[in-house]
Amino acid sequence: MDECKPLAAGFAVDAGTTAEELGTAVSAVLSPGHIPAARLAVACADALADAAEYFKAEAKRKARALDDFTHLLKSARREVKAATTWEAAAAELGTEGAWRRAVHGGGGGKEAGAYTRSLFSSA
Repeated sequence: MDECKPLAAGFAVDAGTTAEELGTAVSAVLSPGHIPAARLAVACADALADAAEYFKAEAKRKARALDDFTHLLKSARREVKAATTWEAAAAELGTEGAWRRAVHGGGGGKEAGAYTRSLFSSA
């Protein structure tokens, strides 16, 4: 859950964001008294609950993509050895769905793509 989603005024919501922090950030961009404090607190708590579900789903999707990628690398029908370069692996496995999901953001985003690339030697 290390991802953040940007919010107005440069604020980002992440796993550690509290309802009070979110309320303060939202209040900073609203007219004073526009939303009663109690209503704002409920809305912020609801938004954080939704964000937690989103982060949980994203983490599951990334884990699933990387598991699929690992299975693809271990597959008996493909030869991927320790000395295989990224380019050679991409040429051999690039059409596989697990490769696309893990490398091109279908399940892991940029972080997973960088991680999967780091598994290969660059020589």
